[in-house]
Amino acid sequence: MKAAEVAEAYGRAAAGYRQALSQVEGVRPRVTAESPAATELSVLTVRLGAQHDSLVALATRAQLPAPWLEGVTPAGFTTVEQMLAGARAALDGADEHLAAVQQHVCPPLLPSAAPTARAALVFGAWSLAAVVVQCGLLVLTDGTNAGAAVVSLCGMPLVAVGGSLVTLLAAGQPKVGARIAYPIKAGVVLCLLGMPLAWILLLAGLAVLRA
Repeated sequence: MKAAEVAEAYGRAAAGYRQALSQVEGVRPRVTAESPAATELSVLTVRLGAQHDSLVALATRAQLPAPWLEGVTPAGFTTVEQMLAGARAALDGADEHLAAVQQHVCPPLLPSAAPTARAALVFGAWSLAAVVVQCGLLVLTDGTNAGAAVVSLCGMPLVAVGGSLVTLLAAGQPKVGARIAYPIKAGVVLCLLGMPLAWILLLAGLAVLRA
């Protein structure tokens, strides 16, 4: 889905919201607290609020103009049941279009996660994988090989940083809309300082076991 298609889907979602809002507001004076339709009206009102928030948030993320979310004059509905059914159908249609937009303004990797949490998981996963390699080198070389020490202290932290950056670049950015800023410096510090420290601690542990 290209940027123009995302904008079109978003416009349809906003139109569905406006239609549902008009029908709900139009039927509200005709529904009393004791009416059987009161429960459905309450549910639709909650859905309208959630959909309004989603539309506003997605407009920012997709770098679209602020949406016009006022109601329009409903047509073709006469009874309370018809208006509520029309509002429900309009909201359902808007939800489908919003889901399509959401898929393209959220990154493929952990789309529901906050940027900081996503970055922490990516850097953490690469660091953990690199530490496992460090452990393997330590066991295989018995902690006495200079080449393995260089790889563990310098090579593996750089691999973790590079892998994390490539992962966030390839799968941590949305296909459409504003790019996400990640706390890269914190992740780099974690890899370049934390991993050598982890290797030193592993080496110390190995020395204790030998003793």
